[in-house]
Amino acid sequence: EDEVRLSQNDSSFEGLDAEPASPEPSLPALGTAAVVWNAADPHMVNQAKQRLHTSVMPGGFAKCRERERRKVVDIIQGCLKKRRSGSVYVCGLPGTGKSLTVSQAEKMIRCWGDGSKEGGGDRHALPAKERPRVAAVNCMALSEPRHVFARVIEELGGVPPAL
Repeated sequence: EDEVRLSQNDSSFEGLDAEPASPEPSLPALGTAAVVWNAADPHMVNQAKQRLHTSVMPGGFAKCRERERRKVVDIIQGCLKKRRSGSVYVCGLPGTGKSLTVSQAEKMIRCWGDGSKEGGGDRHALPAKERPRVAAVNCMALSEPRHVFARVIEELGGVPPAL
């Protein structure tokens, strides 16, 4: 099995450990009152969560992390071409786009060979059993390291053993 570890110490990521640049704060439209943020207001918090969720990102991906996403996709594509399993370990400071980068790469990989535009089109369509099977596991969400393999089995559609 090939294993690749990506960290902020990797020279190919030099200078990329900083938080992505935030857009300029938007001002309320003329004639409207400014809204004051209230973290205790559940309605405001839910609206913020919905608007910040990665599934509603305009343009589909944060351009500030395109290089990292491409590197993750290239690593996985290399494993697919060799017809070998592999793993990618992504680490870095909180809030710098790790989960977003991996989830966007995962979406691309899940499309490969399905005949869609994202999957390479009809020319590259593969039977379902030949398409890549992807297991994405956020290890920070697991209570113990030994749960990783059970989670991988679960992600691939199997029934994990009782732990």
